[in-house]
Amino acid sequence: MELDPLFFRVNVTAARIYIWARNYKKAEEQLLESIQLDPNLPLAHYRLGKLHMILGRYDDAIIELEKSIHLAQDSTDLPVLAQAYALKGNNTKARRLLNIWLNSKSEYISPTEVALVYLALGEKEHTFKWLETAYEHRDWKLFRLKIDPRYDPIRNDQRYIDLLNKVGIKP
Repeated sequence: MELDPLFFRVNVTAARIYIWARNYKKAEEQLLESIQLDPNLPLAHYRLGKLHMILGRYDDAIIELEKSIHLAQDSTDLPVLAQAYALKGNNTKARRLLNIWLNSKSEYISPTEVALVYLALGEKEHTFKWLETAYEHRDWKLFRLKIDPRYDPIRNDQRYIDLLNKVGIKP
């Protein structure tokens, strides 16, 4: 960023690291700067949507995630949009989006993303079922278990701690 402040993709990547470090103010600064430099960058809107969701700004999250999906012209971000709707309390819309994504033939279905939708819906049994599936399928997104704030609601659950151990992450 110091070498080329216009290389906005670095800002977007830095924002993800700030989110994982729970430095939300700095993450938001990076993402807003990226969007100012390129308002049509889907990844910046996606990450800003996730940040809004983590901070409880569900309406803003939905706006940014819908922008991301529109700009990218694919359904990759549907599970995160489903999470935002679930956390906002619109479980019907969340389930509809999850089903659309699960029935899409063109996208890889990440079991960890499905688990996070169920977690947002408050369905812990389904959450852990999908996390076990993620483990069995060696879903690469499992490395985020310890750092992704979206897992906060289950951090004290013994099944979560057991999964961290199975994956090889120190609880």
